[in-house]
Amino acid sequence: MQSTSSSTPWSVEAWVAAAPKLHRPLVARSSGEPRRALTSSPIGKTIGVMEIRRLQPRTHTMAALGVLGLAACTGAILVDNTSGSGPGGAHAASTSGTTTTNAGTTVGAGGAAASGSSGVGGAGGAPVCGSGYTLCAGTCVDLMTDPKNCATCGTPCSAIHATTTCSMGLCVMGACDPGYAHCTGPGTECETDTTSDPANCGACGSACVVPLATPTCVQGMCAVGTCDSGWTDCNGSPADGCEANLQNDPMNCGQCGTVCGPLCICIQGQCGHSCFKGSAHCPGDPPCGCTLLGTNKNCRFCGDVCALSNATSECIPMPTGNTCTLASCNAGYLDCDKNPANGCEVDGNTDPANCGMCGNACAAGKTCVGGACM
Repeated sequence: MQSTSSSTPWSVEAWVAAAPKLHRPLVARSSGEPRRALTSSPIGKTIGVMEIRRLQPRTHTMAALGVLGLAACTGAILVDNTSGSGPGGAHAASTSGTTTTNAGTTVGAGGAAASGSSGVGGAGGAPVCGSGYTLCAGTCVDLMTDPKNCATCGTPCSAIHATTTCSMGLCVMGACDPGYAHCTGPGTECETDTTSDPANCGACGSACVVPLATPTCVQGMCAVGTCDSGWTDCNGSPADGCEANLQNDPMNCGQCGTVCGPLCICIQGQCGHSCFKGSAHCPGDPPCGCTLLGTNKNCRFCGDVCALSNATSECIPMPTGNTCTLASCNAGYLDCDKNPANGCEVDGNTDPANCGMCGNACAAGKTCVGGACM
């Protein structure tokens, strides 16, 4: 670039023509003017502000050159003006301006300059994304990996109760959220709550089975849900479910924890005796005690004493039931009617009709004394 003469300043057109050829700081001066360098930068980046001043011969009057907006396809140059007396400079219209971003390049259209003391550069335009990136809502994104814009702008990756990623433009479901699992067929997500699903309690396929109850799943553990009719869970263990029948369980009679005790049974929710055949719960027995029948004190039932009159009697078990039988008559007594109910009903020592033996009647006018007629 040639230097300026002392009488003719450089025109705006001259600066425009010379700007793309710069490989060193620009210097603008007139005769006698100190050098002021225009800061340059690598191609494609913004060039700093330069003051261009010309010293008028002898009078040293400052003339201001207006803002010069220079741009090339490979970079942008901004030349700002300084204030001063004299006519304003003209602005050169820029064709484009570029700014490198992380994902692409912002391209701005240069604005046209008006005559005057100053000019305004062009406004910036929409980002232009680099290779592999797409502009979505003003941001350059990679549609192959962006979970908010997977394959197309505005297509987010989402899954029920799971994390998702975008891989090669396809949404991929990652790990399920804690407490959830993918237990059903294709096309579903982490749809199963393994903390509360009795069919998948704690893990897929781990079904709860609780005896005599409808099971439930609590925090991933099987538990008793609802007991079947007539049954109750008294020990709180799902292993045996609802194990107690309060109507007949002697360990939980009527309610959990009510124990009937030895020899007792639970009958319709009440503790009671359980006497086997040939025994009975008799007065004076313990609450669940039983008395053996078939004895002389309790022959057929409680209190049935086998004690026949004027005889030795014995209660003997019979096919038809216990029977009080006559073993032998007391001395001098006779069982003449063979009715065990009245024992040995005849006194053979004094009865003239049965004197000494049954049927031995004394003659008229005779008496029976000591079993002999006299």
